[in-house]
Amino acid sequence: MRYIPNQHSWFGFAATLVGTVQAPKASDCSGAVVLTPLITGVTAATTGQAVPTPAFDSLFETSISGTVQANFQIDGYRDDVSGTDLLWNTLGRGVTGYIIISLKTGSSAPVSTDKVDVWPIQVLARTIPNLTSGQVVACQVTCSVPQVPGENVAVVP
Repeated sequence: MRYIPNQHSWFGFAATLVGTVQAPKASDCSGAVVLTPLITGVTAATTGQAVPTPAFDSLFETSISGTVQANFQIDGYRDDVSGTDLLWNTLGRGVTGYIIISLKTGSSAPVSTDKVDVWPIQVLARTIPNLTSGQVVACQVTCSVPQVPGENVAVVP
């Protein structure tokens, strides 16, 4: 059944993992800084290159899989209510760690056997995209992805 991510999704930041990107532990999720209430959008994308392999014996140009890269961006809110500005201060420029994403657990941290995405990140830039009178102060965090992300991997005990 189709659904929207609101009230189904959970986002956490872990500076380190006890498990791995391909097999995060439940303690990685429960110990993560919960960013869910501050996130308004996430772009987590991998892109691949096709390498042309033409040959003179054909008019059809074949290709093979080439390299893959990824990028990661979070859109969210600056937070003055808690006094901690949690998203902004947690994801400072240069910070490395892991964003754990669950699209099925709602407000609860993922537990053993839940499926999650684990994105290794290093924060490259932080932006306040449009500071406007009468608007909520938003921010954008752009990250590099230094290793292959874990996509739809099971949380282990």
